[in-house]
Amino acid sequence: MNRICTVLVAFFICLCAFSQAPLDTAVVQKDSLAAARKDSLPTLPSRPDSLAVDSLAVDSLFNDSAAVALPPDTLVVDSLVADSLLTDSLQKDSLLKDTIISERPPVIIKIDPLDTIRRAYMHRIEKLALKRDSVANTPAVVELDAYYYRLILPPTLYKKAVHGVLTTRDSCFTDQKTQRIHAIHHALFRAYVQYPWLVQQTEDELSNVGTLRNDITEQTIQNGGKLSEKLVEVDLPDAIIDTVEVQTRRPNFWKMAGNGSLNFSQNYSSDNWGGTENYAGTSTLNLSANFNKNGKIVWNNSLAARLGFQNAKGDSRRAFRPTDNSLRINSNIGYQAWKKLYYSTNVEMSTKIVPQYNSGTDVCNSDFMSPFDMNIGVGLNYQVNIMKKFTGTLTMNPISYTMRYVERERLATNFGVRPGHQSYHRWGPSVKLTANWPIAKNISWDTRVSWFSDLGYTSFEWENTIKFQLSKYINAQFYFYPRYADNSTRNKNKNGRYFMFKETLSMGMNYSF
Repeated sequence: MNRICTVLVAFFICLCAFSQAPLDTAVVQKDSLAAARKDSLPTLPSRPDSLAVDSLAVDSLFNDSAAVALPPDTLVVDSLVADSLLTDSLQKDSLLKDTIISERPPVIIKIDPLDTIRRAYMHRIEKLALKRDSVANTPAVVELDAYYYRLILPPTLYKKAVHGVLTTRDSCFTDQKTQRIHAIHHALFRAYVQYPWLVQQTEDELSNVGTLRNDITEQTIQNGGKLSEKLVEVDLPDAIIDTVEVQTRRPNFWKMAGNGSLNFSQNYSSDNWGGTENYAGTSTLNLSANFNKNGKIVWNNSLAARLGFQNAKGDSRRAFRPTDNSLRINSNIGYQAWKKLYYSTNVEMSTKIVPQYNSGTDVCNSDFMSPFDMNIGVGLNYQVNIMKKFTGTLTMNPISYTMRYVERERLATNFGVRPGHQSYHRWGPSVKLTANWPIAKNISWDTRVSWFSDLGYTSFEWENTIKFQLSKYINAQFYFYPRYADNSTRNKNKNGRYFMFKETLSMGMNYSF
């Protein structure tokens, strides 16, 4: 019984040994087959992120057939050429003495081709995303121009870039042109070293095609000559010449603009509130015609008219009476002295538009040309421009002439003219400022400041209009106008002072052209 058990155990051990060593397999030492494969099998150039696959293995990969795994330090031999390698290239004499040939089966592993392609594709996409993010987050140090064409064109191997970096000749200079060339060479050289597979062409290949020109330099571009010297003369038939008319048009140095508005306001209070009903309307018109010849000669002309009415409930003679009633024309011509400073002559005229009457009577207290004011000044004109927001014109006249004329002789004394006369003439300095300031997107401020004095008479005016643009044609306006004039006792208020003030808040339509 013991002998039978012993025989069975021995048989089982032999059976296990034969099951682990199948036939038709040869394990060859790697160093022995290296020389043989070098002569018998073609080798392919390797590049980063690429996989060398046998031509027959490609078909088997996409046909979902079996493939051999590639463990480290293992040589893969094609199954079709294994016999030829062992019979022709690997002779017994070429094998080392310690070479052992045994029969072992290859390890067969199933490979999913779709999964392999998916993994390779996602890996490549991640690399491109990292490169894209690195470029987007890199701040621009210099502004690119035409001399950086080698960095914009497809990757090309330039001889000067390699020679300039290896000799370090470009970095020995401190001028900006040489430093720029050295930076370009350094960037190209790093691309050649780190990403050589991206360079698909050379400088000689581009030159043979004819896309590079060596006769264009920086000096050539700067001194290109006149365009008229490069025109090619063309002989035209006489029939065409006779029908062609050459017209020379001068540039238009004039700039026209205008703005008109019509605003209304209404107020109502019941009798037991202690108020009255009030209606008011104001119309404005602003026109400008400005001449500017290359900044040398400037001629600005403007017209501003305001006419407003409100209902006169306590006036038995008329239903409405004027509230705003002014017409002003200004003209300023200047010749450039230095940058924004001009020698200038300014003329300003102002008068009333419609007659005004005392309440409940037919006595006129002002009318067109009664009064009529004119100021002529010679001095300097400065173009104000503060942060490209507050823009305007400041006129300073050391010598100015002011004249007041009253057409209605009966009203002459009401406006500071001596009895028996219709006008007066005065000399003195004057200062005027006209400016505009866009406070916000839909809010703007127009202001006008005027001061004149003849060492005995002083006049100061500050006119302001703040516009709120609600839509393209609808706006609201806040108008306030403080004034000081001591040329007539008619300008005194209840406290005996010459300070006057006018204010209006209204809403209406606005149109600019």
